[in-house]
Amino acid sequence: SCGGRYRVLRTMQPGSLAKIFRTEMEAETIGEVVVALQGSVKEGAALVGGTESEASEHAVTFLRATSQLGRFSLNVRFLGKQEKKAVEEVVAWCVQVSPALQPQADLVLKSFGCSQ
Repeated sequence: SCGGRYRVLRTMQPGSLAKIFRTEMEAETIGEVVVALQGSVKEGAALVGGTESEASEHAVTFLRATSQLGRFSLNVRFLGKQEKKAVEEVVAWCVQVSPALQPQADLVLKSFGCSQ
C-alpha cells in the first residue's frame, strides 16, 4: 500500500540516497517513490511520524535528493505523464503547507520536467 511505502520513505534520510543508490535509481523505482508520496498526500498518511510541515519538507527534500542521483536525467525521461502529474501534486501540497519550500519545489519541478 502507499501508506506502507510512505512509512518506509519517511524513515529514510534524503541525504542517504546517494549511498543507497550509488549508480542510479531506476525509472521504475523513481516512479514508485513518486506514487507513494502522492498516495500519502491523498490518504492523509503524510502526518505519519510528524507534522504536515515536517512531511512536506521531507517530501521536497527527498525528491530533490532523488533528482541529484546518478543517471537521473536519463531515467526521468522514462517517467510517464501520471508520474509527472504525481510530482506536481506532491510539490503543490508541500508548498501549500510550507510556502518557504517554493525555491526547492521549483528545482524539483524543473528536474522532473514538469510544467510549472
